[in-house]
Amino acid sequence: MGQSYRFLHKPLRDFAVAHSICQDKGLLNEFAIIDDHGITDFIIEEAEQNQALQIQLLACVEASKQNPEVSNAAANAITILVRVGKRFHKNDFQGIRIPGADLRTGWFEGAQLQRADLRRVRFDRAWLSGADLTGACIDGGEFGEKPHLRLGGTRRMESVACCYTNEGELLVAAVAAVAEVFGSDIEPKERGDVQVWSATKRKLLYTLRGHTSYITCAAFPSNNNDLLASASHDRTIRLWSRQNQDDQLVHTFDRRKGIVRTIVYSPDAKFLASVEESRGEICLWSVVTHNLIHCYSCDSPVLQVAFSPDGQTPASAGGGILAQLWSIESGKDLYTLQGRSGGDCTMY
Repeated sequence: MGQSYRFLHKPLRDFAVAHSICQDKGLLNEFAIIDDHGITDFIIEEAEQNQALQIQLLACVEASKQNPEVSNAAANAITILVRVGKRFHKNDFQGIRIPGADLRTGWFEGAQLQRADLRRVRFDRAWLSGADLTGACIDGGEFGEKPHLRLGGTRRMESVACCYTNEGELLVAAVAAVAEVFGSDIEPKERGDVQVWSATKRKLLYTLRGHTSYITCAAFPSNNNDLLASASHDRTIRLWSRQNQDDQLVHTFDRRKGIVRTIVYSPDAKFLASVEESRGEICLWSVVTHNLIHCYSCDSPVLQVAFSPDGQTPASAGGGILAQLWSIESGKDLYTLQGRSGGDCTMY
């Protein structure tokens, strides 16, 4: 039987593993150390002072071009070199195999990465100017910014609000579109479109039209109810059905008093709270009966509203008040939290 060792403290274990790897580079292929900072920190400290170790680590990366069996060692090695601060300016890395490597903040300007195995590699904030990735496999790679969605084929369209469904499958992008009347002196007319996208397929599913001015906010309920809510500069709140493709508009709440800046569903999706611009007032709407239930008159302009987990106690914040708690049943102020300065946001 071989000898085994037990360390009482993780730093001792990390140091022992790191020391062994520095002595025997073949162990780089045996351990998954990319996210084990305790081990990599010891190796990085040694590599910063040992140029020969850096050369050996780079040799591991080069060896992966011919031998796919050392890809784990290569991924560990280049991760350490990046963290040491080594720059790979115009390096010939054609065909290297470094799946899962962490190259964040790395310097790869002009690097030749053709046909490289870069699956699951993290490139966040890496410098890739002039790098050649022709034929490289980047499945599952992370480049920081995800692929963007093109909202329309005109510059007169921009996203002004967005939200996800609770399960993250659908994304709503509320856009400000301009309907131009060509050959006419009529001023262009703004409208607000609600675009519903598949977040996973990055595909536009359908567009909801009806708002006559651009949209200020949109919200999905957290319990996966099929009703999407949107508010607009046209001073209305609209409920849309995610299921009925033929007649998607379910109801329009219309008070025509102020521009709605915030809408929030209660956890059970039975109520919808709205906050109007520059007004110390919260409107509570019934999603079931489509009635206005209460208008809470706050002591100062409201910036945000949130529901308690049971959905029975809305809270508001803004102005000189830290937070006010309200009753859905009575419509009255339950409690006011005072602070030295006003609250800008509130949450349960």
